Amino acid sequence: MSGRGSGAKPDPAWPYPRRVREFIRKAAAAVHLSVLLEGETGTGKSYVARAIHDQSPRAREPFISANAPSFAPTLIQSELYGHEKGAFTDAREARVGLIELARGGTLFLDEIGDLPPPIQMHLLTVLEDRVFRRLGGTREIVTEARFTFATNRPMDELLRTGGFRSDLFYRVAQLRITLPPLRERLQDLEAIARCILVREMAAGAETGPVPALAPDLLEALRAYSWPGNVREYRNVLLNIWVESEGAPVLLLDHLPAHVLRVSPTADGATAPARRPRYVPPEDPVVERQMIVDALRLARGHQTAAAAALNMGRRTLWGRIRLYGIVEAEWLSAT
Repeated sequence: MSGRGSGAKPDPAWPYPRRVREFIRKAAAAVHLSVLLEGETGTGKSYVARAIHDQSPRAREPFISANAPSFAPTLIQSELYGHEKGAFTDAREARVGLIELARGGTLFLDEIGDLPPPIQMHLLTVLEDRVFRRLGGTREIVTEARFTFATNRPMDELLRTGGFRSDLFYRVAQLRITLPPLRERLQDLEAIARCILVREMAAGAETGPVPALAPDLLEALRAYSWPGNVREYRNVLLNIWVESEGAPVLLLDHLPAHVLRVSPTADGATAPARRPRYVPPEDPVVERQMIVDALRLARGHQTAAAAALNMGRRTLWGRIRLYGIVEAEWLSAT
C-alpha cells in the first residue's frame, strides 16, 4: 500500500489490562525470578514476555524465543544446550544452544506444558544449579539468563495427573499470571486496533494518519467472541485494512462474513447481520452536527462518513447541500 501524506504517529503503548501492566512492571524489576505466563492461545503471552524483558535491566541483552513443540524429540537437548562436534552422527561441528545464546538476557520458552519428562528433569537441573553442559561436552557452562515460560494448557491439571513435574513447576512459576481472553477485553478493541495498525504501517514504511474504525464496524467487532483472541483479531483487522485500500476509516463492508454477528431468520437459520437503515433525527440541527462529526472522523472521505452514519453516499451528498456544510467546518474540528 502506498504512502498517505505525513508520517505515522509514534507507536502507542499496548493497552494491557491494569493488573497485567502492574505484573509486567514488577516482573521486570525481579530479574532473578522465573516467570510463567498462562492463558488461551493467542492472548499475547509472547508480547508480555517481550515487554517484561524490554522494561528490565536486561533489555540490552538478547531476547531468545522458542516454541517447545517445534523441537524434534531427538534434538531438543541439542536445541536447548547445544552440542559439541561429534556428539552424535550429524554433529559435524559444535553448536551453541538457546540457553547459551540468551547469555545475560531472557530465554522465552513457549508451550512449556508440552515438554517431555526427560527434558523437564534436565531443565530443572539448569534452573536449580544455573549450569549446563553441551551435548557431548564435559565443560560446565554457567548461565545468567532469565527464564520466562508460557503455556495454554491448564498447569494445575497437568500437575494433578503427573504430566508436569511439581518440583520443576515451582522453579518455573516463581512469578505467575493468567492473561485474560480478548472476549473479556472488548472495551479495548479500538485501542488494540490502533496499536496493531501503527505497527503494521511502520513495518511497511506506510505514512499518513492511522485509520479509524467506523462505529458500526466497532459494534460488530465487539459482538464477536474472538476464539482466537488477539492473534485472530490482528488477522481480521489487517484483512479489513488491506480491503479498505487506504481509506481513512475502516468500514463494516470489509468485515469477513464469519465475524459478523448472526441473527435467526424465520425458518430458524442464521444470516449475517445487515447494516441498519439510516433514521434521521427529528431535529435538523442535530442531524447537521452528526454529519459534520462523521466527516471530521472520516477526514472528508464521504463514502466512509456515509457508512459510519448508515446512509447512502447520495443521501449524504444531498444532506451536505441541504445544510450548506462546507469543507472548512470539518477541517476546523480536526
